[in-house]
Amino acid sequence: MSSDKNFQQNFNYTNAGMHLLVAIFFGIVLYDLGEAPKYLFFPYVIFLIAQPRKEHFPALFILMCYGTVLTIFGALVVIVFSFTKLKEIMEKDLFRLWLMLIISLPVYIIVTIYRISSIDMPFTEAIAMDDYYVAFWFLLYGALCAKYITRWVLNLTTLPLVIIFGLAILDFDAVAGLSALKRTSVMTEIMLIFFIIKSLSGQLDVRNASWAKFAMVLYILFRIADGVPQYKFTFFIAIIISSVFMFNPNIFQQKNKALALRQTKYRSLIFISVPFAFLAFTLYFTPYLLESLYQVDTIDYYGGGNIIQIIGAKIFVDRGTLWLGVIQGIQEHSGLLPPVEQWLIKYSILQNEFEVDFESHNLFLGLIRYNGFIIGPLLAITYLRWMYKLAMNIYKNDPFINVFRLSIFGVGIAVFTTGQYTLSLNASFFFMAFTGALALRHDYIPDKEKKKKAKALFRIGKSKKESSNLAENMN
Repeated sequence: MSSDKNFQQNFNYTNAGMHLLVAIFFGIVLYDLGEAPKYLFFPYVIFLIAQPRKEHFPALFILMCYGTVLTIFGALVVIVFSFTKLKEIMEKDLFRLWLMLIISLPVYIIVTIYRISSIDMPFTEAIAMDDYYVAFWFLLYGALCAKYITRWVLNLTTLPLVIIFGLAILDFDAVAGLSALKRTSVMTEIMLIFFIIKSLSGQLDVRNASWAKFAMVLYILFRIADGVPQYKFTFFIAIIISSVFMFNPNIFQQKNKALALRQTKYRSLIFISVPFAFLAFTLYFTPYLLESLYQVDTIDYYGGGNIIQIIGAKIFVDRGTLWLGVIQGIQEHSGLLPPVEQWLIKYSILQNEFEVDFESHNLFLGLIRYNGFIIGPLLAITYLRWMYKLAMNIYKNDPFINVFRLSIFGVGIAVFTTGQYTLSLNASFFFMAFTGALALRHDYIPDKEKKKKAKALFRIGKSKKESSNLAENMN
């Protein structure tokens, strides 16, 4: 197994920092200048994606999440790139994912051409309608590039993430490009909260993660500047899910390996089932509870109202009525294949009728709405399958990287249940490439952890020589 220690020695922070500055420059200067200047970046995007290196990924996680034509072009580059990696796709058991995407591709090409030629839809808008499908190419790309997403890549990536987080919570909208990246903020905050708690408790060694330590300090300063935080329900759902793994010593610290694996498996299976159970529960009870909860304010969570009523109204008034409308729309407008045009959601609250262009705020329904009855459910199953693989891959892996894994898992399940932005054009590369990479990569064990394992082996009765050999082999 290749050692991440070698990756550290070969990781060029200067090179990675220069690419990162280019990505930030794009958001500050070129984001609002129309399409033409963005085309000048096409060769650069080809270089970053088609020749993957560790130093490219901090910049790619930023550049590909502006949700511009670069993201669409990047997806096309990934498709071509996948044909050059067919041997690796077979070796990594990615062929089913690749085959599903390839078989589906002609359908999206034909539908996109029809949108442009028959109803005069702009090119970028026509492709953007397929953003949920495009996101799964980024999942494949992340899986193919798993070896490049090392501890030190993630260490550097925390810096731009915390800056984006700070701009988001302080409502700094002067730079539209950087504001477009705010979808990463929930995952960033959960990750940093866990970093702080675990490092202060001595369960996480961040001594060689200087940028992550700096990011933790910045996070605390941003939170002090912002005042009392006003979190939304997605944050609460995500952090609860992540915490179930993070604060279980058998899972995070893996004191008992057999128990850690068993508990991780059971919890992962439960949580990937939660979105369907929650959807069914909400749809069933919405008609019965709607009238009693209709007047509850679901916008101001912190206005001093009854918390149980606010949660109930958020579930049954805010989401339940919308989901009933989405299901009705799917029955009336959706077919076996992706739709040519986006249809509006019509729903009612008591006697009030609404027609909105909202997203579905539930990824299972959204995937069917935008991809049809054949491809939509397949993509939903693929999404949850990879969430399961992501959670299961914390076993025997680096605790530092496991914080990223569990933060993404929590957000991924929470958004699948009540949102959609993990598959949106301005966030999907970040979430899906991370998911693909961290679900497959096998981390090195840091030196401190190696010594602990060797000592533990010696204590339970193995010879000192065996313990020494174990530490040597891990190096």
